[in-house]
Amino acid sequence: PISNKCFFSSPQIYCAVPSEIPAQTILPDDYLKKAFYSNDSIYQIDIDKNSFTEILGAGNPIIDAVKLRFSDGKLFFINRYDNKLYQLDL
Repeated sequence: PISNKCFFSSPQIYCAVPSEIPAQTILPDDYLKKAFYSNDSIYQIDIDKNSFTEILGAGNPIIDAVKLRFSDGKLFFINRYDNKLYQLDL
């Protein structure tokens, strides 16, 4: 679900966006059942500036980011591949 892959912190929105989704994937069922893992890029959208910025490219490292949170200039998320907490300094 989108709420699991995005965090809203007005005026910014942070989202993990899959680089591709296999054609036969049934969303959200396959994703929630962990039958499908994504390779995400992470983007920052600034509503006030009308900007869209990639802050982490797909495959660098390979992540399937969920539960994004932003605090004190840092973006936190869980990587579904290893269930570890990651931090990006912004």
